[in-house]
Amino acid sequence: SFVQMRGSVPIFWTQKPKFSADLQFKPPIECSHKDVNYSATRLHFADLIERYGTPQTVTNLMKAQLDSKQDEAKLSDEAKLSKKLKEALDALNEELPKEMQILYKPFDMKAESEKY
Repeated sequence: SFVQMRGSVPIFWTQKPKFSADLQFKPPIECSHKDVNYSATRLHFADLIERYGTPQTVTNLMKAQLDSKQDEAKLSDEAKLSKKLKEALDALNEELPKEMQILYKPFDMKAESEKY
């Protein structure tokens, strides 16, 4: 059987609305909290693995980074958050045995829907 969960990205990030004349519908994403040990990600997946076992698969529906060599400053906020999630999962997977590693599947919903 499968369990599907929908949730937020388990790293430290914020999105603060800007109260000014140019109200933005989608405030910028900020990843200002430095968490070199990925404690939020680690706790989140430890809980999921304890509850549901393995394998765990993360399907990332945020906008994808098209070019891995692309300048960080030119990435969209979602692509930056996506990149940080991938980095966190890679770090966790380095510590996990092969049979427990978290599978990561990016799926850029917007790019895919524009194909049709």
